[in-house]
Parts: sequence; structure tokens; C-alpha cells
Amino acid sequence: MTPGEKVAAIAKYLGFSSVELAELAMISPTEVLNFESGASQPSAKTLQIASKLFGTTVESLTNGKSIDEDMQDRTSMKLANWNQVSNHDQRELKIFSSYLNATAANAKRSVI
Repeated sequence: MTPGEKVAAIAKYLGFSSVELAELAMISPTEVLNFESGASQPSAKTLQIASKLFGTTVESLTNGKSIDEDMQDRTSMKLANWNQVSNHDQRELKIFSSYLNATAANAKRSVI
């Protein structure tokens, strides 16, 4: 998954339209549409802003893994050390856990 695809997927899951994401990231709606379509990738500045908006890290947005793979890795690490996890990381874990649950529910509905 490219950084642009990941930013677009997380934004969509959190309920941001392309225009809202553009406003929050201080970029043009055309730039958002370009990375949503794969025509270009978000800039380093856009990735930094998106990581703050989404409660995640730039590394998480750029590691090439799907959101599911990324969260499985991160969840395993964080659950092993829950008492040592910062509030920021706990928030991130809850957001992505919600995403995984919604994805699983949608997958079950599409199979039925």
C-alpha cells in the first residue's frame, strides 16, 4: 500500500472528505485527488500533518504495509507492553482497532 493510498484510506475511514483532508493538511484538493488516485504521493509535510491528524507516525504511513498488516504488527507489540504504552499510542491503537473491526464486519457482510 502506498503512502497516498494509506492516507486516503484512513481519512475515508475517519469520515474526512477529500476537500476536508485538503483543508486540514493545508494542500489543494487536487493534490489529495492525485495521491488518492495514485498519480502522485503526498509530500513529507503532508505526511507529517496527516500523521498528527490520524494519531499515527509518518513511518506507519510510509512502511509499505497494508493498514491491516501494519496494525497487526503494532497491536502485537503494544498489547505485550500495554502498561508502558503512552496515551498517544493507546489512542492510535483504539482508532486502528476500530478500523480493523469495521473491516472485518464489512468482509463478513460481503461474503453473506
